[in-house]
Amino acid sequence: MINVTFVTIVASSYFLVVPGYEAGIEYVRQSVTNVAFQYVVIHNRSIPTCEIMANHHTHLAAEYFYTRRQLGSFTIFIAPYCSQGELLDFAPLANRESSVDHVRGSTGTNPAISDKSHYPTNLSVAPIHHTVLHMFLEQLFRHFKWTTIVLLCDDNMLVIYYRSVCANLQALLRPPKYQLNTLKFDSSKIRPDYERHLKEFSRLARVAIILARPDVTRDFLVSAGKNGMSGNDYVFFHIQPYTQLPLFPSLVYKNGEGNDEVRM
Repeated sequence: MINVTFVTIVASSYFLVVPGYEAGIEYVRQSVTNVAFQYVVIHNRSIPTCEIMANHHTHLAAEYFYTRRQLGSFTIFIAPYCSQGELLDFAPLANRESSVDHVRGSTGTNPAISDKSHYPTNLSVAPIHHTVLHMFLEQLFRHFKWTTIVLLCDDNMLVIYYRSVCANLQALLRPPKYQLNTLKFDSSKIRPDYERHLKEFSRLARVAIILARPDVTRDFLVSAGKNGMSGNDYVFFHIQPYTQLPLFPSLVYKNGEGNDEVRM
Protein backbone atom coordinates (compact mmCIF):
# COMPACT_ATOMS: atom_id res chain seq x y z
CA MET A 1 0.00 0.00 0.00
CA ILE A 2 1.32 3.42 -0.99
CA ASN A 3 0.40 6.38 1.19
CA VAL A 4 -0.07 9.70 -0.61
CA THR A 5 -0.79 12.97 1.17
CA PHE A 6 -2.09 15.99 -0.73
CA VAL A 7 -1.50 19.31 1.03
CA THR A 8 -3.15 22.58 0.05
CA ILE A 9 -2.00 25.86 1.59
CA VAL A 10 -4.65 28.40 0.76
CA ALA A 11 -5.52 32.01 1.63
CA SER A 12 -8.90 32.25 3.33
CA SER A 13 -10.45 34.17 0.42
CA TYR A 14 -9.55 31.20 -1.82
CA PHE A 15 -11.14 28.58 0.41
CA LEU A 16 -13.81 27.86 -2.22
CA VAL A 17 -11.15 26.14 -4.37
CA VAL A 18 -10.87 23.34 -1.81
CA PRO A 19 -13.95 21.35 -2.99
CA GLY A 20 -12.44 21.28 -6.48
CA TYR A 21 -9.27 19.69 -5.14
CA GLU A 22 -11.32 17.24 -3.06
CA ALA A 23 -13.31 16.22 -6.15
CA GLY A 24 -10.12 15.71 -8.16
CA ILE A 25 -8.52 13.61 -5.43
CA GLU A 26 -11.68 11.52 -5.09
CA TYR A 27 -11.62 10.92 -8.85
CA VAL A 28 -8.02 9.70 -8.62
CA ARG A 29 -8.88 7.58 -5.56
CA GLN A 30 -11.52 5.71 -7.57
CA SER A 31 -9.14 5.21 -10.49
CA VAL A 32 -6.26 3.45 -8.71
CA THR A 33 -5.74 0.56 -6.34
CA ASN A 34 -3.31 -0.07 -3.49
CA VAL A 35 -3.03 3.65 -2.78
CA ALA A 36 -4.25 5.35 0.42
CA PHE A 37 -5.00 9.07 0.05
CA GLN A 38 -5.03 11.76 2.69
CA TYR A 39 -5.96 15.39 2.04
CA VAL A 40 -4.77 18.20 4.32
CA VAL A 41 -5.86 21.84 4.05
CA ILE A 42 -3.71 24.49 5.73
CA HIS A 43 -5.28 27.93 6.02
CA ASN A 44 -5.51 30.84 8.42
CA ARG A 45 -8.45 33.22 8.57
CA SER A 46 -6.07 36.08 9.36
CA ILE A 47 -4.39 35.57 5.96
CA PRO A 48 -7.12 36.55 3.47
CA THR A 49 -5.21 37.08 0.22
CA CYS A 50 -2.53 35.40 -1.84
CA GLU A 51 -0.34 38.48 -1.57
CA ILE A 52 -0.24 38.18 2.24
CA MET A 53 -0.02 34.39 2.07
CA ALA A 54 3.06 34.69 -0.16
CA ASN A 55 5.04 35.86 2.89
CA HIS A 56 4.02 32.77 4.88
CA HIS A 57 3.66 30.03 2.29
CA THR A 58 7.08 28.42 2.55
CA HIS A 59 7.07 28.62 6.36
CA LEU A 60 3.66 26.95 6.64
CA ALA A 61 4.65 24.19 4.22
CA ALA A 62 7.92 23.50 6.05
CA GLU A 63 6.19 23.63 9.45
CA TYR A 64 3.66 21.03 8.34
CA PHE A 65 6.28 18.84 6.69
CA TYR A 66 8.69 18.70 9.62
CA THR A 67 6.13 18.43 12.45
CA ARG A 68 3.76 15.84 10.97
CA ARG A 69 3.97 12.16 11.81
CA GLN A 70 6.39 10.44 9.46
CA LEU A 71 4.27 7.84 7.68
CA GLY A 72 6.64 7.03 4.87
CA SER A 73 4.23 8.56 2.40
CA PHE A 74 4.65 10.73 -0.64
CA THR A 75 3.61 14.32 -0.05
CA ILE A 76 2.18 16.43 -2.86
CA PHE A 77 1.81 20.16 -2.21
CA ILE A 78 -0.89 21.76 -4.37
CA ALA A 79 -1.99 25.38 -4.20
CA PRO A 80 -3.51 28.22 -6.24
CA TYR A 81 -0.30 30.24 -6.26
CA CYS A 82 -0.64 33.90 -7.20
CA SER A 83 2.75 34.24 -8.85
CA GLN A 84 5.81 32.19 -9.66
CA GLY A 85 7.83 33.87 -6.90
CA GLU A 86 6.24 31.60 -4.31
CA LEU A 87 7.12 28.51 -6.35
CA LEU A 88 10.70 29.69 -6.77
CA ASP A 89 10.92 30.11 -2.98
CA PHE A 90 9.45 26.72 -2.17
CA ALA A 91 10.67 24.46 -4.98
CA PRO A 92 14.35 24.30 -3.81
CA LEU A 93 13.23 23.27 -0.30
CA ALA A 94 10.89 20.59 -1.60
CA ASN A 95 13.57 19.34 -3.98
CA ARG A 96 15.85 18.44 -1.05
CA GLU A 97 13.25 16.09 0.46
CA SER A 98 12.82 12.76 -1.29
CA SER A 99 9.37 12.27 0.26
CA VAL A 100 8.00 15.42 -1.40
CA ASP A 101 6.86 13.91 -4.66
CA HIS A 102 5.45 16.97 -6.40
CA VAL A 103 4.92 20.67 -5.93
CA ARG A 104 1.99 21.71 -8.07
CA GLY A 105 1.25 25.35 -8.83
CA SER A 106 -1.50 26.92 -10.89
CA THR A 107 0.13 30.03 -12.34
CA GLY A 108 1.90 28.49 -15.30
CA THR A 109 5.64 28.07 -15.39
CA ASN A 110 8.87 29.47 -16.76
CA PRO A 111 12.14 27.92 -17.95
CA ALA A 112 13.73 28.07 -14.47
CA ILE A 113 10.90 26.19 -12.76
CA SER A 114 10.53 23.76 -15.69
CA ASP A 115 14.21 22.71 -15.56
CA LYS A 116 13.86 19.12 -14.33
CA SER A 117 17.58 18.90 -13.56
CA HIS A 118 17.04 21.50 -10.84
CA TYR A 119 13.37 21.00 -9.88
CA PRO A 120 12.48 17.37 -10.70
CA THR A 121 9.49 17.37 -8.33
CA ASN A 122 7.76 20.48 -9.67
CA LEU A 123 4.68 20.38 -11.88
CA SER A 124 2.90 23.63 -12.73
CA VAL A 125 -0.26 24.22 -14.71
CA ALA A 126 -2.80 26.98 -15.21
CA PRO A 127 -6.38 27.40 -16.47
CA ILE A 128 -4.82 29.56 -19.18
CA HIS A 129 -1.17 28.62 -19.23
CA HIS A 130 0.98 31.70 -18.88
CA THR A 131 3.89 30.05 -20.64
CA VAL A 132 1.78 29.56 -23.75
CA LEU A 133 0.60 33.17 -23.48
CA HIS A 134 4.22 34.26 -23.15
CA MET A 135 5.25 32.18 -26.17
CA PHE A 136 2.49 33.77 -28.24
CA LEU A 137 3.48 37.29 -27.19
CA GLU A 138 7.16 36.56 -27.81
CA GLN A 139 6.46 35.40 -31.39
CA LEU A 140 4.15 38.33 -32.07
CA PHE A 141 6.57 40.91 -30.67
CA ARG A 142 9.45 39.37 -32.59
CA HIS A 143 7.47 39.53 -35.84
CA PHE A 144 6.72 43.24 -35.44
CA LYS A 145 10.09 44.02 -33.78
CA TRP A 146 8.37 45.40 -30.66
CA THR A 147 10.75 45.45 -27.71
CA THR A 148 9.45 48.28 -25.51
CA ILE A 149 6.23 47.25 -23.76
CA VAL A 150 3.99 48.74 -21.07
CA LEU A 151 1.80 46.66 -18.76
CA LEU A 152 -1.30 48.46 -17.46
CA CYS A 153 -2.12 46.29 -14.45
CA ASP A 154 -5.20 46.40 -12.24
CA ASP A 155 -4.22 45.79 -8.60
CA ASN A 156 -7.81 45.02 -7.64
CA MET A 157 -7.84 42.07 -5.19
CA LEU A 158 -10.93 40.63 -6.92
CA VAL A 159 -9.22 40.14 -10.27
CA ILE A 160 -6.40 37.85 -9.18
CA TYR A 161 -6.18 36.39 -12.70
CA TYR A 162 -4.92 39.70 -14.06
CA ARG A 163 -2.65 40.26 -11.05
CA SER A 164 -1.14 36.83 -11.69
CA VAL A 165 -0.63 37.43 -15.42
CA CYS A 166 0.92 40.81 -14.65
CA ALA A 167 3.39 39.28 -12.17
CA ASN A 168 4.34 36.49 -14.54
CA LEU A 169 4.84 38.71 -17.59
CA GLN A 170 7.06 40.93 -15.47
CA ALA A 171 9.19 37.86 -14.77
CA LEU A 172 9.21 36.63 -18.37
CA LEU A 173 9.56 39.80 -20.50
CA ARG A 174 12.94 40.85 -19.19
CA PRO A 175 15.99 42.82 -20.36
CA PRO A 176 18.01 42.84 -22.47
CA LYS A 177 15.46 41.51 -24.94
CA TYR A 178 12.64 43.73 -23.64
CA GLN A 179 12.27 47.06 -21.97
CA LEU A 180 9.21 46.52 -19.80
CA ASN A 181 7.41 49.20 -17.79
CA THR A 182 4.52 48.48 -15.42
CA LEU A 183 1.82 51.01 -14.52
CA LYS A 184 -0.50 49.87 -11.73
CA PHE A 185 -3.86 51.10 -10.52
CA ASP A 186 -6.61 49.72 -8.25
CA SER A 187 -10.05 49.92 -9.82
CA SER A 188 -11.70 48.79 -6.57
CA LYS A 189 -10.68 51.91 -4.63
CA ILE A 190 -11.06 54.77 -7.04
CA ARG A 191 -11.87 55.30 -10.68
CA PRO A 192 -8.58 54.95 -12.57
CA ASP A 193 -7.11 58.14 -13.97
CA TYR A 194 -7.17 56.84 -17.54
CA GLU A 195 -5.73 59.97 -19.12
CA ARG A 196 -2.79 60.13 -16.73
CA HIS A 197 -1.90 56.47 -17.25
CA LEU A 198 -2.25 56.78 -21.02
CA LYS A 199 -0.08 59.88 -21.06
CA GLU A 200 2.62 58.02 -19.12
CA PHE A 201 2.24 55.03 -21.46
CA SER A 202 2.69 57.23 -24.56
CA ARG A 203 5.86 58.67 -23.03
CA LEU A 204 7.33 55.19 -22.52
CA ALA A 205 6.16 53.04 -25.42
CA ARG A 206 3.68 52.43 -28.23
CA VAL A 207 2.59 48.90 -27.25
CA ALA A 208 0.47 48.24 -24.14
CA ILE A 209 -1.03 45.13 -22.58
CA ILE A 210 -4.08 46.05 -20.50
CA LEU A 211 -4.50 43.54 -17.68
CA ALA A 212 -7.86 44.55 -16.26
CA ARG A 213 -11.54 43.66 -16.41
CA PRO A 214 -13.19 44.22 -19.81
CA ASP A 215 -15.20 47.23 -18.56
CA VAL A 216 -12.01 48.91 -17.29
CA THR A 217 -10.23 48.00 -20.55
CA ARG A 218 -13.09 49.55 -22.53
CA ASP A 219 -12.77 52.78 -20.55
CA PHE A 220 -9.04 52.85 -21.32
CA LEU A 221 -9.78 52.46 -25.03
CA VAL A 222 -12.48 55.14 -24.95
CA SER A 223 -10.05 57.53 -23.28
CA ALA A 224 -7.36 56.58 -25.82
CA GLY A 225 -9.77 57.34 -28.67
CA LYS A 226 -10.67 60.73 -27.22
CA ASN A 227 -6.98 61.59 -26.87
CA GLY A 228 -5.98 60.69 -30.43
CA MET A 229 -4.38 57.34 -29.58
CA SER A 230 -6.63 55.08 -31.66
CA GLY A 231 -4.61 55.27 -34.87
CA ASN A 232 -1.76 53.14 -36.19
CA ASP A 233 0.80 54.64 -33.82
CA TYR A 234 -0.44 52.71 -30.76
CA VAL A 235 -1.23 49.05 -30.10
CA PHE A 236 -3.38 47.81 -27.19
CA PHE A 237 -3.76 44.18 -26.12
CA HIS A 238 -6.41 42.81 -23.79
CA ILE A 239 -6.13 39.29 -22.31
CA GLN A 240 -9.55 37.64 -22.02
CA PRO A 241 -9.94 34.60 -19.69
CA TYR A 242 -11.95 31.70 -21.03
CA THR A 243 -14.46 31.99 -18.18
CA GLN A 244 -17.51 34.24 -18.40
CA LEU A 245 -17.92 34.93 -14.70
CA PRO A 246 -19.42 38.32 -13.76
CA LEU A 247 -15.92 39.72 -13.27
CA PHE A 248 -14.92 38.69 -16.82
CA PRO A 249 -17.70 39.66 -19.25
CA SER A 250 -16.95 39.86 -22.95
CA LEU A 251 -15.16 42.98 -24.15
CA VAL A 252 -17.65 44.77 -26.42
CA TYR A 253 -17.58 48.26 -27.88
CA LYS A 254 -21.33 48.83 -27.76
CA ASN A 255 -23.01 49.35 -24.40
CA GLY A 256 -25.16 52.43 -24.99
CA GLU A 257 -23.48 54.77 -22.52
CA GLY A 258 -22.61 57.43 -25.13
CA ASN A 259 -19.08 56.42 -26.12
CA ASP A 260 -19.84 53.60 -28.56
CA GLU A 261 -18.66 55.53 -31.61
CA VAL A 262 -15.43 56.55 -29.85
CA ARG A 263 -14.71 52.93 -28.98
CA MET A 264 -15.18 51.86 -32.60
